[in-house]
Amino acid sequence: MEEMLSGAMPRHIAVIAFTEIKALQQDISQAIPFVGLLLGFAYIGHAVWVFEGHPSALAAGCRDADLLLVDSGMLPYLPGGWSDTAASAMRRREIYVHDRAAFQLKRVVLP
Repeated sequence: MEEMLSGAMPRHIAVIAFTEIKALQQDISQAIPFVGLLLGFAYIGHAVWVFEGHPSALAAGCRDADLLLVDSGMLPYLPGGWSDTAASAMRRREIYVHDRAAFQLKRVVLP
């Protein structure tokens, strides 16, 4: 974890992922494939919060975040221009999409 994101400077990490309670209770790693990564970040001192990215909550959910992680499974449900909306509310404009198929983080290039 420390190599990915040092805990020496605690960061605020917003996450857009599937949060339906039944799905989380049934198999959290299926609902949020990178949940282990999120737990690791929280364990070393980062603040982590997860929300679904609904248009009515997108800016608020990203407010004051240093980093945004987005589950690729949620991309079809995000509104057009979602990355611009998110970036405008963040402290730092650092956004990654977690590719479910490749199990990799891919940086979103912002204008």
